[in-house]
Amino acid sequence: MPFRVHLAWCLTVFRLVAAPAWVGIFFLCPPPSPWPLTAALILEATDALDGLLARGSSTTLGAVLDPLADSLFHLLTMLSLGMAGHFSVWWMLPLLYRESLVAGVETVAGILGRPCFNPRREIWKSRVLSATILLLLGLWTWKGPRAWVAALLVVQSVYCLCDAAALLLSQWKRLTAP
Repeated sequence: MPFRVHLAWCLTVFRLVAAPAWVGIFFLCPPPSPWPLTAALILEATDALDGLLARGSSTTLGAVLDPLADSLFHLLTMLSLGMAGHFSVWWMLPLLYRESLVAGVETVAGILGRPCFNPRREIWKSRVLSATILLLLGLWTWKGPRAWVAALLVVQSVYCLCDAAALLLSQWKRLTAP
């Protein structure tokens, strides 16, 4: 196995460990301190580097761990922001719904021997959620207008719900075919 694949795995494992550590950074040095945003930027940069290194030489373990690391960081970030009172935790529901639906459909598809992992959809999901989270952290770090925060949360929620619906519709025939 090439060195770059091992390095990609190391970056993914780092993100799996660093995501819960980010929660500690967030609560010990809450915004407007720049540390949570800086740590989030580092985690997102390692995600991008991991993707570049693993491109073209994907492994089964990497295909499972990378989206898991992304989802863990996104969920913990949104949960931390909600628990800190920056917005209602109810804004988490579309993200939780989308993540649990994707996990459920991919598990059922794997059991049926009809894998449905779509790397293009996962890449776009990761980019949209990462951009939203970094913008939210930036707005709280530099005390941005609350209307922008609400708009970002609406965009993220609509995206998550639409992506979940698209996943269900696109995979329904594959999963129900004899």
